[in-house]
Amino acid sequence: MQICHKSNIFRKLTEKLFCHFNSRVCEYAFSNLPDLERLNLSRCPKLHHIDENAFDSLLNLKSLDLSVCEIRRLSPVLIDWSRLQSLDLSGNPWHCDCEQLSFLPEVARFLNLTDLVCATPEEYALKLIVELPSSCSSMSGIHMVLVIVAGALTLISVLSFALFYHRNRLHFDCCTRNDDHSSAPLYAHSLLISSANAYDKSDLLSNTTFYSSSTNQNSTSTNSSNRSSPPAYTATRNVDIEADIADDNENGDDYYS
Repeated sequence: MQICHKSNIFRKLTEKLFCHFNSRVCEYAFSNLPDLERLNLSRCPKLHHIDENAFDSLLNLKSLDLSVCEIRRLSPVLIDWSRLQSLDLSGNPWHCDCEQLSFLPEVARFLNLTDLVCATPEEYALKLIVELPSSCSSMSGIHMVLVIVAGALTLISVLSFALFYHRNRLHFDCCTRNDDHSSAPLYAHSLLISSANAYDKSDLLSNTTFYSSSTNQNSTSTNSSNRSSPPAYTATRNVDIEADIADDNENGDDYYS
């Protein structure tokens, strides 16, 4: 059975209402009962849900009994809790999450509900609601340990990644510098050898040219050196031969004269 939207069957009731064996109380279920003062929904083993707007019109409600049901949670705005003079919430498997802890401990202390206990979660099981803090700021036990462990693992992961990246960067920079130092001397040595070879070739060229220009006194040595000289000095050998022929002609003229 459900007590749902705008039920007219209770319209003329002004003081007491007993509704047993219900499973749900829907939105605006008691909208036509503004003068109702006492509401008893106890001993409903199937009652597990009450809409947060179900009691909106119960402005004169002073006594509410929701004991021995299957209610695990109630809305903080279900009713003006401070207006109630009597409240019974015992015998329900309360789930003490942050929403329930935001108001139930205060209500329990205000109306002296010393028999309310939590069923879940595990860290609050069988604990008296009246003794619990009215917030989640004091979460302890398994949740606190899990938060600390998760934070520590995250920090270790970040530090490990940063260290790994830094070491790889240093190794890369070191290898790059070593490659630069090892290649620079070879390049310089190559340039030195090339320069030395160029210098030797230029000296050899100048010495050979000087030797060829001074061979007027010995034609035989000049001819043999000209044969062994490279083709680049052909012009020098021709000049020497012409000089020898000119000398022979002069000697012949002197003989006949």
